[in-house]
Amino acid sequence: MNYSIKSLKAKNAASAYLQLISLINKEGDFIESRNEATVEVMNVAVEIENPRDRIINISNFRLPFILQETFDILNSNQPRIIHSKEMLQKTMGNSTDPMFFGNELRQALSRWSLYKIKERFVKDKNTRKAVLSLGNRRNHKHTPCMIYAHFIIRDNKFYMTAETRGTAVSMGFVNDVFVLTLVQEIIYGWLLEVYPDLELGSFLYKTVSLHEYVDVVKSID
Repeated sequence: MNYSIKSLKAKNAASAYLQLISLINKEGDFIESRNEATVEVMNVAVEIENPRDRIINISNFRLPFILQETFDILNSNQPRIIHSKEMLQKTMGNSTDPMFFGNELRQALSRWSLYKIKERFVKDKNTRKAVLSLGNRRNHKHTPCMIYAHFIIRDNKFYMTAETRGTAVSMGFVNDVFVLTLVQEIIYGWLLEVYPDLELGSFLYKTVSLHEYVDVVKSID
């Protein structure tokens, strides 16, 4: 097992996904967690140069599905889409919980929370304190995968970093990168009203455990 950090760079989310799959295939170690066999690579970071290019065209990515869920999360709506009981049990630890992304993420990505991030930059363009805690809110149901999201402006570019405790590449990553880069772009749009020359920077995704379930068939359409 290699615990040192592995750093990747990709032009878009689809390229990042392919590189992550290749990394797992080449360097992954077999491990059993939660009674499920996985192939795992420790401490992986991938930088996506163009956060707007967020679609990963694989068979289990359903764009209308994730768009509806993202819309409901960002607008604090009740869930209007239904995940399978198997998915909810695997990700939430509770097959009766209707929220794939959980209460914690819905609170962290509320309009109020995102406005607070914007206001930090309005007060101080070079702030290091623009952080969304994604994992410590009402975590009595489960331990969330998401840990934090951090935003920073440097060289007049608006960057975002997100970290997770663990990510299933063909399930978690494809959804995470879509939602989180959309949040980055929303806040960026608000900041253009204050800093009209600001550019959109890259998106950095980090995870302690990048893994794939052994019985998952990886298919690229």
